[in-house]
Amino acid sequence: MKCMFHVHTIYSGDGRITLPELARRSRAASINCLFITDHNTIEGALRFQERFPEFLTIVGAEIMTTAGEIIGLFLKEEIAPGQSVEATMAAIRAQGGIVALPHPHDRWRPSSLKPEVHEFAFSQTDIVEVFNSRTFSARPDQRAAEDCERYGKVGLPGIDAHFPEEIGRATFELSEAPTPQNFPWAPRNIHVKRDSFFFRGCLRVKSIWGKYSALTLPERAFTRLQRMMFRLTGGSFFSLAEVKQLSVELAAKVRDSGYAPEVVVGIANGGLYPALHVAQNLGLPFETIRITHRQIRIGNLDTDDVIGGCYLRDALYGNEPVVLSECPESIRGRKILLVDDDCTRGQTFRAALELVAGSATEAKTACIRVLGGEYNPDYAVRDHRGRAFKFPRFPWYKYSPEYLRYARLREKWLYPSRYIARFE
Repeated sequence: MKCMFHVHTIYSGDGRITLPELARRSRAASINCLFITDHNTIEGALRFQERFPEFLTIVGAEIMTTAGEIIGLFLKEEIAPGQSVEATMAAIRAQGGIVALPHPHDRWRPSSLKPEVHEFAFSQTDIVEVFNSRTFSARPDQRAAEDCERYGKVGLPGIDAHFPEEIGRATFELSEAPTPQNFPWAPRNIHVKRDSFFFRGCLRVKSIWGKYSALTLPERAFTRLQRMMFRLTGGSFFSLAEVKQLSVELAAKVRDSGYAPEVVVGIANGGLYPALHVAQNLGLPFETIRITHRQIRIGNLDTDDVIGGCYLRDALYGNEPVVLSECPESIRGRKILLVDDDCTRGQTFRAALELVAGSATEAKTACIRVLGGEYNPDYAVRDHRGRAFKFPRFPWYKYSPEYLRYARLREKWLYPSRYIARFE
């Protein structure tokens, strides 16, 4: 079994590896087992375990203590950062977990363990990271290997991957699936490759360019120009907090009406964020369907990302929506609430109602605001008819000031895994 230890995803604040990208690159490298250890959270590991069951996922976290970072493996619950090394180790072991020390002698990292706790930490740990791909010098790894041997601990090479290109640079093999019960393990066929200054510099340039972001540097400049022009003409934007509040109001309208849906269905893309909060406020399960329009796409931008681009899109392709998903099985025989952000002509809602007609026993429509009079949804919070271009834009418009934050949230938790698997 080929394994990779000490992997970060976008659930770490500084991670740039999305879960689908991690799965794709791990398959390409023939890696079967992943030790996912995001900073102070197990959410990324749990989500990866759910979405990609073909991999053996070891749920872990790299936890910041008062004296530096330690890793907990086989965790079932979050462990609060900021505790002492002793308390953090005790919390890991209380869950039946295994303790590991990452990059213990790398003095260039402020997060490494402080020297005054080394004796206690090495004596109490189970695993020592004896190689770290991100340690520029070999000396810290040599010292870690010496201490590992001196204290009789298991030594593992760690990749400490934060960028997709780092996947596969430190791997090892185990004869059987690692568990707390068959510990200590005996790693073999170890393959390691240290990051060079040039390699890390290239990753930094790519990061600045926007390779790991929803928009590249030129696209950000273009959307910033559009945002400035839109504001100069009197336009404004909703913040994510405002959309959340509007979604709470929408949920209250549904509740007060007496209608009792059993599932909330968000219409991607614009309806996902409101639908998620409506579902949370009503205490209901959340599903998704995808209905869109044909687009002219350049890079990460399409016609809907340009002010007035929808008119060009309609002139070229017409304005009939395109249904890109099947009807979710979970709504069969149930009452549902279809949620979108806007309602202009009602074409998206009509397409959605037609899609679910044979499955849902009853379906009603809800949106944040109404922009046109051709279709009246069952529930709406704002009426912006007749405001032309002056109606506020949502955060998922790419020239919105909060778009990049929204895109990062969307990658992390907005899409249910079944939706990602179908459309990524």
